[in-house]
Amino acid sequence: MIHAAGVVEDGVLPSKTPASVDRVFTPKIQGTLQLEELLAGETLDFFVAFSSTSAWLGPAGQIDYTAANAFLDAFAQHRTAKTKQRTLAIGWGVWSEVGMAARLVEPTPEPARTDRKGHHEAPALHPLLGKCLVREPREIAYLARYRSDALWLLDEHRLADGTALVPGTGYLELARAAADRGDALAIRDLSFLSPLVVAEGEERAVLVRLAAEPDESWRFEVSSRAASAPDDEEWQLHAQARLERAGASARAPLALAELRARCGTIANDALDAQKQQLRFGPRWNVVQELRFGSAEALALLELPAAFRDELATYKLHPALLDLATGFALRLLAREGERANDVFYAPLGYARVRVHGALPARVVSHARLSSKRPASAELALFDVAICDETGHVLLEIEEFALRRFAASSALGAGRTTARAAQTAAKSGARAHHVDATLQRMVEQGIRPKEGAEAFERVLASGRSGPILVSSIDPMALRAALEQKEREDDSSQTAAFARPALASDFLAPRDEIEQGLAKLWQELLGVEQVGVQDDFFALGGYSLIAVRLFARVKKTWKVEFPLAMLFEAPTIELLAARLRDELGESFTASAPTGAPAAPPKKRKFRHLVLLHPAADGNAARPPFFLVAGMYGNVMNLRHLAGHLGSDQLVYGIQARGVEGSDDPDETFEAMAERYIAELREVQPHGPYVIGGYSGGGIAAYEMAQQLTAAGEQVALLVFLDTPVPLEPPLTPGKRLKLARLRLQKHGPGIFVGAAVRKLKHQGKRLKSLVQKPLVKLRPADFRTERIEAAFYRALDRYQLRPYAGRVALFRPPQDAAFQLGPDHIVNEQASWVEPLNGWGPWIEGGPELHLVTGDHDNMVLEPNVRVLASQLRSAIDQAITPKS
Repeated sequence: MIHAAGVVEDGVLPSKTPASVDRVFTPKIQGTLQLEELLAGETLDFFVAFSSTSAWLGPAGQIDYTAANAFLDAFAQHRTAKTKQRTLAIGWGVWSEVGMAARLVEPTPEPARTDRKGHHEAPALHPLLGKCLVREPREIAYLARYRSDALWLLDEHRLADGTALVPGTGYLELARAAADRGDALAIRDLSFLSPLVVAEGEERAVLVRLAAEPDESWRFEVSSRAASAPDDEEWQLHAQARLERAGASARAPLALAELRARCGTIANDALDAQKQQLRFGPRWNVVQELRFGSAEALALLELPAAFRDELATYKLHPALLDLATGFALRLLAREGERANDVFYAPLGYARVRVHGALPARVVSHARLSSKRPASAELALFDVAICDETGHVLLEIEEFALRRFAASSALGAGRTTARAAQTAAKSGARAHHVDATLQRMVEQGIRPKEGAEAFERVLASGRSGPILVSSIDPMALRAALEQKEREDDSSQTAAFARPALASDFLAPRDEIEQGLAKLWQELLGVEQVGVQDDFFALGGYSLIAVRLFARVKKTWKVEFPLAMLFEAPTIELLAARLRDELGESFTASAPTGAPAAPPKKRKFRHLVLLHPAADGNAARPPFFLVAGMYGNVMNLRHLAGHLGSDQLVYGIQARGVEGSDDPDETFEAMAERYIAELREVQPHGPYVIGGYSGGGIAAYEMAQQLTAAGEQVALLVFLDTPVPLEPPLTPGKRLKLARLRLQKHGPGIFVGAAVRKLKHQGKRLKSLVQKPLVKLRPADFRTERIEAAFYRALDRYQLRPYAGRVALFRPPQDAAFQLGPDHIVNEQASWVEPLNGWGPWIEGGPELHLVTGDHDNMVLEPNVRVLASQLRSAIDQAITPKS
């Protein structure tokens, strides 16, 4: 057996996500464990796992890949000792010509102008996408060449000084075109990280990449570099997002007559101010009528007839869409402010649902978002775009715009110069890393050498981990350590505080001082005032990721990236932190790093296992009750695989934390859980479930909620048995013994006697040693919760339930038939296809078979099967029926 699968994803630790780590772990760790399970009992000549020298070197940016390969090294030693069969983990060094490292440094292929026979290449898939370079099940990539004089998207969208750049709506069309498979599309967290500017006479290579995530979504990225750049030059990242299927159908049609009545002020000149900052071409001449009301606006727009043929290709036409989303800026006007002194630049979209292509004539309704009111520097709009009948084609939630002074928006000023210097430095470091990797690949293992080395390793008779490298590993480790020291020293330089609109105001308490220190380190600025703007100091999304990772580590508080849009200064962010920590502002506190007080818990039973990606998911939360012992820790794997838009709360039992006595009845449990559940979701439809015995508490919750007039969309049992099992009467026990004897022979009694003696020996040993053992409080709590659960089980009276129920269980071991309706497994536990719930659920529960057993169905790797089926069941339950 040769196991050679592997994936590497370089990146700094704060940029790692559970999903990205999972992509790296899955082939090496989960794949190895699956093979081990499938091969159990087989006699192999050898089991070879392909590891890497990364397990020994620990290179920067590969913490997950290093861990995965270290697992393979340990597995080889463990399996050799356990099975006495030869198991190897070959730690391959860098390869030349083939392999992941070689792919990283080889030139990105350009779209061929002709094929090998000299024929002209086929037309591009989409003018903005260019040619498809990669189309694999987990990755798709496109490469195009952009010139401002050859692409109307650039030529007709310029700053006042003539600079051509891609509009924000261009990325929406890129995402739609790249993911176009005939399904409705949801675009989440589309962030603009840097403008895609194409200078006059320049040609830029634009790379659009889709990478599959474990939750069936796709990571979307747009990058570019000069088309004439050397192969080792870094790509500049401009935008990133997550793409998913839209799911539920579009909302109800817009009541256009009512909207026109509310938006009674016609102001067709409302875009004149923005047009002074931007030079639009003829495709942007789309405005027919603009109407304004209180915090909302309505626009009628029409693409000029000369360009309507483009709608067959540009289904989200960027010119039409640009003004359909940005026409309502008049709602942000301040008294006495000159319109041409202000410029609003897009920052991104929280969520965009695409339900259909845009026609030539559309109506757009924009309103200031009520979720996050407009601040002095940030505005958020919700936009719905429909046809003339009101049928909604596009929904946008939280379109974020940033207010700039006109000069700074146009790219001038010291801030931009400082940011450019920082980018140049980081680019030089990146180039150095690429050059180092290039040299390693040039000296790497060639395919023929690798094949010969593999044969020598097999012929050696060795087991366990072994390194195979064409480069001296000690010299390579020394070179990597030296490079890391150089990188660390190059990051110590800091720039003077740039000229900003805000005056310098020093930090005034410990939290502000702690935040200021973080900003200084991450932004490379010598001095940061509490009213200085994060973005004005050169901050951007990737630095924000690192900032909030440090905030979480220091204060144990987790914020979404969007928080920087609401609180872009230390003063505002510190106020949010104090609210979370329950602290008040105290000026002139002692200097130093802030303490890390524990975050105040709002709930005793509800535990947030998985937040929604945007912090405000449209799907109802999933509330999942823990099993008999009341602890939710084993459910965290399932929560993480249910999708980025699925909020998941675990429900832990009373007594898991603190000295509270456990509940003695399921009725009392359900009442407590519902009280906290309703603080998160006051009204239904609810999605509730329980693992193992926790399903009985969830069943009682559903009963109580239904009795209170609430709707329970779905009740989920994760291998929950019915509380009422057929008793093992003396006659059935005798029959079970006879059936065991027939199946296993007389040796079964010897084995049973040996097991009983071992059990009694362990019990006697524990009694003798008990005074010497110091039990933890958690040990006492677990025993008390288990005992209380069984008492509650004895008291519980089942009642019929008419709601929708989905039962997920692994295959059953139906070993012995003791009666017409009484089948047991090897452990003498009752097994029944519906776990006994058939008579108590109207129409019976929906049965879903999953992999694994009762314990590991919620653990890796079996949890992936469970999560996929559970996600589908929830989708069916919450999707309105047509």
